[in-house]
Amino acid sequence: MPKSELIQRVTTMQSYLREHTVETWAGDFMNNLEGSAPLPLMRTKKLSYMGSQRLVSLYRSAKKRQLFLDYDGVLRSFMNEPSLAKPTAELNEVFAQLSAIPHTEIVIISGRKQAELEKWFGHLHVSLIAEHGAAIRKRGHDWHTYSKLTDDWKLLPRLVFEKYAEETPGAFVEEKDYALVWHYRSSPPYYAQKNIVIMKKLLNKMLKGTELKLYSGNKILEIKSRYTNKGLAAKKLLKKEADFAMAIGDDYTDEDMFSTLGVDAITIKVGAGRTKAMYRLESTEAVLSLLRDLSF
Repeated sequence: MPKSELIQRVTTMQSYLREHTVETWAGDFMNNLEGSAPLPLMRTKKLSYMGSQRLVSLYRSAKKRQLFLDYDGVLRSFMNEPSLAKPTAELNEVFAQLSAIPHTEIVIISGRKQAELEKWFGHLHVSLIAEHGAAIRKRGHDWHTYSKLTDDWKLLPRLVFEKYAEETPGAFVEEKDYALVWHYRSSPPYYAQKNIVIMKKLLNKMLKGTELKLYSGNKILEIKSRYTNKGLAAKKLLKKEADFAMAIGDDYTDEDMFSTLGVDAITIKVGAGRTKAMYRLESTEAVLSLLRDLSF
């Protein structure tokens, strides 16, 4: 290869190796071993046809119902460009039917921005939770913001995200009202993973001692408040008198919701991966089919 490219590659590699020594690796390894053990995961079953029919029967016989539904990866498949994952006509029709059933509350609980959820679902009689709980709109009410963060914190983390987005083909930065997201769904794995390791090192050090935290999701890195999560948000809307509660999610953010709702609720994970949910569905199509059955 050209000498200039060789020098650039070797310089980058040596810079990385100076920080990521064998001592660093061993220290991280031992710290992980000494950390607290994770909570035991529930034994998750695939939701079969017979199981879904029993679930529908319980739903129809209940006096008060609540459905907590994530959006991306649950109601709509992921798209390389998030703005393209708009609700389909079929999904809007199912929501309209579900929300019209007496004593039934639909809660769309998403990492999406408040403006997007309002645009897509504001006309429906449903409750909306934006950015994992930073803002909540109970059905029939106005939005209420729970996050106290101002935009000042975004400056330095955004510079890090933008720098490595430029060096990672297909990556881009999304700025939300209360969070920053680095997307790499369209990126070659080699470039993405290499730069993710560097960003985690930089950002974890940068965010130490603050209420902000870096999270790894489905082809994203996200910085948001550690006090904002779907579990706390679901708890704010959970009605004690509801005798049927169900939550469906697909990502790490939904595990807090599954834990909060506990064994009294029906919890469903979409797709593969470790989970605390009781049941598993394979795809967004399977979720839509289940919701169609629930809509009477």
